[in-house]
This record gives sequence, C-alpha cells and structure tokens, in this order.
Amino acid sequence: MKTAQPDQTSTYQYLPESLQKIAHQLKESPPGNPGEMRKIVMEANVQAGDLVQWSDFEHPVSDSYGRKLVYKAD
Repeated sequence: MKTAQPDQTSTYQYLPESLQKIAHQLKESPPGNPGEMRKIVMEANVQAGDLVQWSDFEHPVSDSYGRKLVYKAD
C-alpha cells in the first residue's frame, strides 16, 4: 500500500495516496453526476490493498456487507 507524503494542511493525510486523490478532488470540485464520480475513482487507481485497513469480515449482519466510513469532510 503506497501512502503519499504527509501534507500538514491535509485533513486526510492518513489515507493511501489513491484515496487522498479522491478526497481532494471531491473537496475541490464535487462531481455533478455519477459519470464524473466514476471518472474520479477510476483515475485514482484504487487498489485492494488501499482499502484493506477498513475490511471487516466479522461484521454483524445488521451492517450489511461490512462497509465503513473512510473519510468524512468537514
């Protein structure tokens, strides 16, 4: 998992580089439609390893498929 160099002004510096790219893009210019969101995600080149720290295979059934919040904007 590749992590970008910490940026002291970034509130999402703990995220892997690919997720930082997505968070930054969403903050700077939110997508106007699902197609734009898809493009942002595809261009970030998110890999499975970038998401592993949020995986939870022993989640309760009430949590559906175990999703977790990765980043919440201010």
